[in-house]
Amino acid sequence: DFRSHHTSSQMSTKEDNQELPPETVSDLEPESSEVPAAAGNQQPSGATANNKEKHVPEKEKGRGLVKAVPSGDSVVLILSENVFPPREKELFFTSISAPRLGRFVKDKFTADEEFAWESREFLRKKLLGKTVTYVVERSHNDRDYGTLFLNEENVSKAIAAEGWAKVFQPTNYEAKGDLLELIELSKAAEKEGKGKFTKDKSAHLKATRNVNTRFDPLDIFQRYKNKTVEGFVDQIRNGSTFRVWVTDEKGGNKVWYNLTIKIAGILAPAKAKDNEEPFFEDSKIFAEMRLLHRFVTLTVTGYDKNDMFFGRVVYNNNNIADALLSSGLARFVDWHAPQGDTDALRQNEKLARDQQLRVWKDHKPKAETPAQNQPAGNNEFIGKVREVVSVTTLVVTDLSATPNVKKTITLSGIVPPRFDNAKDPKDDNARDFLRWKGKEDLRKLLIGKKVRIVYDLHRTLTNPKDHKEETRPQYIVFLDKTNVAAHLVEKGLVSVLQARQNEKRSSNYENLILAERTAENKQEGRFSKALPIHRITDLTQGGGPGGSNQQNQGKKENVDALKKAKQFLPFLHHHRLKGVVEYVSSAVKLKVFIPKENCILNLILSGVKAPTRTENEDLYASTLEYAREKLHQRDIEVEVEELDTYGNFAGTIYVNKINFSVKLVELGYASLRANAVTLPYYSELETAELAAKRGHKNIWVNWNEEEERAKEQKRQERQAEDRQASNKKQVFSTIVTEILDGGRFYAQIKSDELNSLGSLMEDLQKSCESNSFPPNYSPVRGEQVAAQFSEDRRWYRAVVHGTTEDDDLQVFYLDYGNSEVLPVTSLKPLEQVFQHLPPQAKECRLACIIVPTIDEEFGRDAINLFRELTMDKNLLGAIEYKEDSLHLSLLEPKSQILINGALVRAGLARVVKRFDRSIAQLVNKLRVEEDQAKQSHLKIWQYGDISDDEEEQSGSRRGRGRGRGRGRGRGRGN
Repeated sequence: DFRSHHTSSQMSTKEDNQELPPETVSDLEPESSEVPAAAGNQQPSGATANNKEKHVPEKEKGRGLVKAVPSGDSVVLILSENVFPPREKELFFTSISAPRLGRFVKDKFTADEEFAWESREFLRKKLLGKTVTYVVERSHNDRDYGTLFLNEENVSKAIAAEGWAKVFQPTNYEAKGDLLELIELSKAAEKEGKGKFTKDKSAHLKATRNVNTRFDPLDIFQRYKNKTVEGFVDQIRNGSTFRVWVTDEKGGNKVWYNLTIKIAGILAPAKAKDNEEPFFEDSKIFAEMRLLHRFVTLTVTGYDKNDMFFGRVVYNNNNIADALLSSGLARFVDWHAPQGDTDALRQNEKLARDQQLRVWKDHKPKAETPAQNQPAGNNEFIGKVREVVSVTTLVVTDLSATPNVKKTITLSGIVPPRFDNAKDPKDDNARDFLRWKGKEDLRKLLIGKKVRIVYDLHRTLTNPKDHKEETRPQYIVFLDKTNVAAHLVEKGLVSVLQARQNEKRSSNYENLILAERTAENKQEGRFSKALPIHRITDLTQGGGPGGSNQQNQGKKENVDALKKAKQFLPFLHHHRLKGVVEYVSSAVKLKVFIPKENCILNLILSGVKAPTRTENEDLYASTLEYAREKLHQRDIEVEVEELDTYGNFAGTIYVNKINFSVKLVELGYASLRANAVTLPYYSELETAELAAKRGHKNIWVNWNEEEERAKEQKRQERQAEDRQASNKKQVFSTIVTEILDGGRFYAQIKSDELNSLGSLMEDLQKSCESNSFPPNYSPVRGEQVAAQFSEDRRWYRAVVHGTTEDDDLQVFYLDYGNSEVLPVTSLKPLEQVFQHLPPQAKECRLACIIVPTIDEEFGRDAINLFRELTMDKNLLGAIEYKEDSLHLSLLEPKSQILINGALVRAGLARVVKRFDRSIAQLVNKLRVEEDQAKQSHLKIWQYGDISDDEEEQSGSRRGRGRGRGRGRGRGRGN
């Protein structure tokens, strides 16, 4: 019994210490069993006594329990006094000096002296955990020097006799008594080759430990994970955190590693700089009395970012975690508890909690809520990813629920990318880029796919809106066998969450750490040396008139949005571009990201209309849900056709090559607008709408065919009334200035504005010739400039459309419709006086016909014929209808050749199938020409008639190619 060794005759009074609680004293009873022999050590700092005597009476005597053996010539004693914390004394042996063990100094290890470990091992095996008596003979530099006795044996003599220490020989006096005996014992040991005096050369080669301080902790973890190894506990920081020596054999040599080990499954009270948790000393002393300077069986089970290891620690076949928990000196932590130990650890904690021992002394039982353990329902389910909210958050449809429900899923164990210096602007740019890149990578990987979702843990977070804490579940998500969180970590797109001390970690934590190390080694993502700056032009500001309370502000926003959108229109117009749907506002209005132009725009589907909430709320909701299911965050193709006055783009989108507008109409989720007749795929829309009507789908659930016929007859009657007026169209003189393809061109139309262009151009020449080039002039995209045309070296009005890789500028001539690339030295700012006249080049198409584009078969033949019929000729034109451009009929007055008909007659164009009755007369004329071309099998008709599907597909591509026709006659339209 530890209390039986109590003595206070020569010690300081009890008033200096609080009385030791009886239950704590009994916990400190020494263990009678001996420890196994092995090797290991660290610096002796962990074994330093904490209540040393500063004024020691001469020949102080006492009794104590050997708590630690820091070296081969010193011990730490727990004195036999009934106080807590127990008083300790570190005693250095008089007249002998054992080899010094190496120690850590600023992460560097000073090497052992020869046989330092063996010397300490001799003493440790002899004394550790045993009761001894001591005599303090002197004190020097805050150290006590004396002699220790085990029973009747002088320990110093035992050390000298075995050759494990050097005996000091006096130089100014004669050695007598015990000192003389020590000297003689040492000489005898040296003569016999004992201990450090061995004559075995191979023993000297192994007399110092090979300590590796530059090891990779993650590599050690992978090597030892779930393996049982022998370890030597060298330092105890608190009841559940130790420094442990482990060894490994490499090439026949023993290598030593010093690891920080946390006992898996428990957490003991800790001590910070200014804060000591209750029962910290109790738990620390409890562990020291059982483990310090002892060999233990260690099973490594976990690892964290601070290079700490988690493991099971067993001594004398007893799990120290069980002992700490049942004594009320630690709490159970389930997230890093070893598999198979959880039930036993919980039970031991419950025993202490029920008795309100130590850390549980003020415990009041309370019922646990489901949120504290796990979410309601299954811990694992299959879901379909609907949305990627952020790099760590998904919205999924739970396919195991009936009906399917949407759930927000937070990925466990990861957070958005973090950097060391949060105030560094470079880090802000890198963080923005990585968050976008991570979200985009996750979108491409998961959107629309089935995943396996496994509940992991609950985590307490602070709501940024109200700053209140709330507990949320976190999940591990698998795509087939791919762990999604680990995939993001390995690409350097997120950081592994470093949880707080008492907070749960993901059960997948070690795999995430391994993935993070892989990213670091490959310099992926946040570990790369340089990351691009991520900027996207947002064209979605505005998008409609301002509200009643913000009318002026709304108008200004719309003007700015329209101006910005117009700058991008030439790069988006008449191209099928790849895009991503960022948001679905309604079934026919979307936010779309265009990667090629790095912009986000509002897109309204041309020619179709979806039900509104005021018309039918239920149908509106189901239509919107369908659109979001099929489009949100999906890859699409976009054809931009026009721009409205609010900066919204109108066009068509294709999902997996399928026209989404046609699909909406086919399902009865949309109806046709009046302008749908001008779309190249109008016949598809009309067919789809008729099928939806006859199937009474959604919008058409109450459709009546007889009523529809009556409405159509009235509409035809109204059109008949306007037929005569529509045939009397205004005819004007025009000249073609630039040809894009066989049916698309720029033209100047005779008007008072065009007549004033000649004098304006003369004034522009004079201004540009008299003004020098401005220094450091650098025009931006969308800016109007004066450009010197490369062919005639004259100055013309132009607008900058972009830059090339050589830093030259792509310009578009406003009054002639052609473009070219010029160096900045061929440009000058366009003065305001020359900007008031609107651009005189009007984009036009040949009305009522579909012409092959330049990239299609017979496209160049069509361009050549059109150029032959129109270039450098004064023509007569009439506007048949307007869409995104003017649709004209052109007549060559001398020969009375209708240009539209000439292309049809040559087999280089076909007549539209669907049209408004106002242009029926022109269409009928063109069909006569088309029939002749078909009969002669000319050009596009060489293999006979073309099906409706082929025609509509060709028509859907009308005007998309960027032609290379050459506009000539600069200034000849004046």
